[in-house]
Amino acid sequence: MPLPLEHIINWLSQLSPTQRQDTAALVWLVMPGLGDGALNEDIPDKFLAYLQTPSASGLQEYGRVLCLKTLIKHIIIARREEPNGWKKVKATLEQLGRGTGNEVFTQQAAQKQLEGAQWVASCKMWRAMAAQHLIDDVLRRSCDH
Repeated sequence: MPLPLEHIINWLSQLSPTQRQDTAALVWLVMPGLGDGALNEDIPDKFLAYLQTPSASGLQEYGRVLCLKTLIKHIIIARREEPNGWKKVKATLEQLGRGTGNEVFTQQAAQKQLEGAQWVASCKMWRAMAAQHLIDDVLRRSCDH
């Protein structure tokens, strides 16, 4: 049976390249012991390498998974899972496009609609995975491996 960290890695691997970059960069910046403050294009690769590096003990892996679960939930999922939030951004951009006559805003509105739909789907995948593989009992058992 895959360990909780493997489920997180699998979820990350299913994200679009842009989503993976966003997620890796944001978690990289706030996760204790990671990141030097410098963000560059290889952050997703560094982040994945970090996740795939074995922990010294089951308790350290437990701590790493708890941090990842909490950070992803609060800085990624909670800010991207609501379709209405994406609709508001799209509407604002459309309004700016009409008000200014600037086609860039209209193009950005269309991009936000697609980006929002992708994020909402990815957040649903996270919620389903977390509800099954990142619950407290599973996490406690995994630290005994």
